[in-house]
Amino acid sequence: MFTIPANTAVFIQPLDKEGKALQQMRSWFTGMPGEKVSCIGCHENRNEVALPKMSIAARKKPAEIEEWYGPARGFSFRHEVQPVLDKYCVACHNENREKLPYLKGDKMLSDWDTQIAGKADPSYGGHFSESYAQLHRYVRRPGIESDMHMLQPMDVHADQTELIQLLKKGHHNVQLDKESLEKLYCWIDFNAPYHGQRSEIPNYHEDADKSVVCMIENAKKYANMELEFDNLPEPGPTPKPISPNKLSEIKNNEKAPKYWPIKTADAHSKQIGLQEYRKEIQLGNGITLKMIKVPAGEFLMGSTNNRDEQPQTATNIDKAFWAGQFEITNEQFALFNENHTSGDEHRHGYQFGRAGYPLSNLTQPVVRVSWEEAMEFCNWLSEETGQKFTLPTEAQWEWACRAGTNTDFSYGELGIDFTNYANLGDKKLEEFAACTAFKNYESTRILPNPNKYDDWIPHDETFNDAGFVSENVGRYRANPWDLYDMHGNVWEWTLSSYKPYPYKTDDGRNDVKTDEVSQRVARGGSWYDRPFKASSSYRLPYRDYQKVYNVGFRVIMLEEEKIADLK
Repeated sequence: MFTIPANTAVFIQPLDKEGKALQQMRSWFTGMPGEKVSCIGCHENRNEVALPKMSIAARKKPAEIEEWYGPARGFSFRHEVQPVLDKYCVACHNENREKLPYLKGDKMLSDWDTQIAGKADPSYGGHFSESYAQLHRYVRRPGIESDMHMLQPMDVHADQTELIQLLKKGHHNVQLDKESLEKLYCWIDFNAPYHGQRSEIPNYHEDADKSVVCMIENAKKYANMELEFDNLPEPGPTPKPISPNKLSEIKNNEKAPKYWPIKTADAHSKQIGLQEYRKEIQLGNGITLKMIKVPAGEFLMGSTNNRDEQPQTATNIDKAFWAGQFEITNEQFALFNENHTSGDEHRHGYQFGRAGYPLSNLTQPVVRVSWEEAMEFCNWLSEETGQKFTLPTEAQWEWACRAGTNTDFSYGELGIDFTNYANLGDKKLEEFAACTAFKNYESTRILPNPNKYDDWIPHDETFNDAGFVSENVGRYRANPWDLYDMHGNVWEWTLSSYKPYPYKTDDGRNDVKTDEVSQRVARGGSWYDRPFKASSSYRLPYRDYQKVYNVGFRVIMLEEEKIADLK
């Protein structure tokens, strides 16, 4: 219960404790003077009348809306985000540093007219800054219309953006203050805008200016309101850049186990020595679950590539286990929950009522399933089969992914041609640059050789694996232990909580139940990610209740433990 200004469009975003939007309201409401407004009327069955009920909030005095780092205003990249970049980023990301995005705010784009407008009008070049053009590429967001269905909570949450993921991983020890972080979160939640008011736009259309004048006059005449559309204060002085403190070096002195790495032929022989190493479990309706037995062994877990993968730890997998040969598919998950949908991936342009790119085909891996739901599926599968199913720990997952190798990937080092082995973020993602207004909005035309402003998702420019969004499981080659899609396609939940290394099996990280919401680790990368994020050791945290557009899972079966024994 809170007080809002009358005759003012109100848009709501419920926030988590870090200031990130959990859900987006995709319309707005307006209260008349003295009116009490509630959500009843839309979020109910239209054929029923809501029963009057006194809520807890209604018993309280209406709260006043607090100012957010200043008075109400339009959200402008130049005013809100650029000062954050000037303070924390430009010490490194400036025009004198090679191969780093240029993030200074005093330089506007000069080629926007030839790239976008298609005509030689220099005024178009002043619409956006170079720093905006660089930074917004690291924000995943829906297009100008996005999916026509109601989005699941956190579907475009800030934690799913590479920008926030980099900062949470420590990014060269850059440490933003609370206000700066919240301004980045707000920018992401507002769909990464640049302009905060009409007067910021060069040569704004004259007819649009007339419509604003008309709005102001009518508000005064009919609602006795004094409207202000251009109320952005000028940015303050440019902050002095802060160079991050150098990180202390982590010692990686752990010796590799004696019999690791394992040659591919020896790894396969080790698996064959298990006698039975393939299993097919009937799930009903002609649907099966194929399992591959992974032998026990010892390996050096982690890498020196990222700080949260260090220090490397000699880790022992003391028991063989069965791993799903493929990621769990939509078809398999539907046996457990027929109402689940993996949905669509958002287009970047206008959709005009069309859905996005499908993720719900039967043999695509299930996504938008939380860690909690993945564990519920494992419990259901255990009850159905009498065997003990669960998610792999981080150690089990990495051991199964490496299949005896000590390279970045089971098929080689970073930079190798992955097109036969993995569905990763590569040149195929250029197809997101599409004209959705083609032929009277009835179809979509992929833009040939798109320019850098239409083709803005960061991706590998060298290879094309022909996989656009997630592909049917098993399309690419298996690793030496005959497991598919361990690299790419979709991220996979693990059992483990996101805790720092060295990896320890007895520090509670693999406990199923915790006293509070935990961050669980996802592994393997996806169709949206560049290769370095899909290595055998790369890890990302997501909340255990969070449903992510490119995160699914595969199961493992512990042969020695049966449900009857556990009960």
